[in-house]
Amino acid sequence: MKRFLLLVSMVGAAIAGFLWWKRREVLRAESVTQDPWPSAVAETPVAAPQPVIPAQPVIPATNEQPIPKKPRKKTTKKVEADPTQ
Repeated sequence: MKRFLLLVSMVGAAIAGFLWWKRREVLRAESVTQDPWPSAVAETPVAAPQPVIPAQPVIPATNEQPIPKKPRKKTTKKVEADPTQ
């Protein structure tokens, strides 16, 4: 009986959540139909201010050559099969 009540409550919560979300969407759509200008202005890329990108500092080039990396030694050892198996 507890499992059934839990299942019913979870299904009820899911349906209630969907209806609440749908109600918000309908209210938003109604507000846009009443005054579409703010949403039209907000969706145009020209109306939004462009972010200011700071200039990257120029790093002078150096004549130093990069240090070559030494090849690494293999650290794994070959494991031979156990003859007792």
